[in-house]
Amino acid sequence: MRLFPVPFRDIPFAQRFKKYQHISLEAERHSGDKRPETFRPNVDTLELGDVVLPKKMWSERRCFVEPLLVDSMCDVLQRQQGNGTSLAAFRPGEVLDLVVDDDVDEWDSSKTGVAAQPSLFFQGKHGHPVPLALSLSVLSDVQRTHPVDD
Repeated sequence: MRLFPVPFRDIPFAQRFKKYQHISLEAERHSGDKRPETFRPNVDTLELGDVVLPKKMWSERRCFVEPLLVDSMCDVLQRQQGNGTSLAAFRPGEVLDLVVDDDVDEWDSSKTGVAAQPSLFFQGKHGHPVPLALSLSVLSDVQRTHPVDD
């Protein structure tokens, strides 16, 4: 399940959840996002549960990630084209290349807005855009190269 948007910075510190922490809240289908796994949370109903720790080589967390595993990025794209699902994970067989391009003219306004948000950790500090383009090529289990751009 994908919860979006989560106004994390607006949630009181006592209610902020950690990665792999069980939470309970009311949520509804996200009208602006057609992916079937996306829901709009009602953070006013948020209740914190247990944190799943990375003990014993992630064995406790693995059960949450394994249902999302696919063989390759090609599988992710096929699922997205088929039923709209984009939430997935895959293990690259090998990282072939990471390209960092700093010859980027400028960011679009949505990325600039995200970078300009106040820092989670340093009071009064704001981020600033770092105009880089990253491209990662991996070899998956099905022996294909997948460029993953961000």
